[in-house]
Amino acid sequence: MKKIFAILIVTVLILTAGCNESPGKSDSSKPDHITIAVQNLANDELIAKSWYEETFGTKVYILSYDSSLLINSAMATENIDIAMLGTVTAAMGISKDYPYEIFWIHNVEDRNEALIAKKSSGIESIEDLKGKRIAVTFGATTHYSLMKALELEKIDVENDVKIINMQPTEILNAWNDNKIDAAYIWNPTLKKLSSDGKILITGRQLSEKGIVTADVAVVNKDFAKKYPNIVKKYIELQTRATALFINNTKAAGKIVANELKISESDAVDSMEELIWIPLTDQISPRYMGTSDQKGHLVDTLKETADFLKDNGVLENVSDREIYVEAVNPKFAEEVANNK
Repeated sequence: MKKIFAILIVTVLILTAGCNESPGKSDSSKPDHITIAVQNLANDELIAKSWYEETFGTKVYILSYDSSLLINSAMATENIDIAMLGTVTAAMGISKDYPYEIFWIHNVEDRNEALIAKKSSGIESIEDLKGKRIAVTFGATTHYSLMKALELEKIDVENDVKIINMQPTEILNAWNDNKIDAAYIWNPTLKKLSSDGKILITGRQLSEKGIVTADVAVVNKDFAKKYPNIVKKYIELQTRATALFINNTKAAGKIVANELKISESDAVDSMEELIWIPLTDQISPRYMGTSDQKGHLVDTLKETADFLKDNGVLENVSDREIYVEAVNPKFAEEVANNK
């Protein structure tokens, strides 16, 4: 009985020690699981996501969405830790005080987003869109780009054109059924329309006119405070993916091709249609800037929010300081300083 009692005492002490130690380690280093919302874009995240669980050392749930507007709604509920959003959607969320901040720029839109018209419509230029049906996903970067493109050509969106709110799959179906004449859309849907379409303007052409849109990474603020190392590891993986694309495009293309179920040549084309932002550029004045001096991204968000309010998408727009606070380059700075 004494031996049995001694064994029980030792067992209790071991279990107690384990219980006292484990929660502290878990809380300070990593969560039980991470939920990340993605879109199937041929950028750094599509390459990096297969490395997440091994690097983070915990279960990762990947949720795939057709548009960032749907992701934004999910971020508002605080059920997602990290997500990719377009700058237009992010500007909307920041204006509504959603609980997230921007900490990475996945890419700037280039030829991966475009305004395209059906060949059979007879549309040769943006001016020819008058009286036509144009599909776009409301709240996405393409929505902002479309409205600005029409504004540049002095086309009255209320009276000159019919703009229809559709998700990418709906746009493809409407295009095939001849229910729309044009669409502002991104890849891979854009590529599916290209065989029967004419490109009128691209994201790069708009950016040259000062109208910049991008895809950014946002993180729930509480999650970032609790698990800063996870956020930095996320950045390290995006940096690794960007380096793979720059140094070994073929290998990067193979990963993207497998993810999107397309050919490797199409995957490489899709990747080259984006502007990729290396780590050092992320914290330059042109993009996020630094913690002490925020970059141009702040102005992009504020200008986008103002535009959305003017067009009835937002009821209220916050002061510029709110957008300054919503851009957080700290994690990227720390990763860069440790390189």
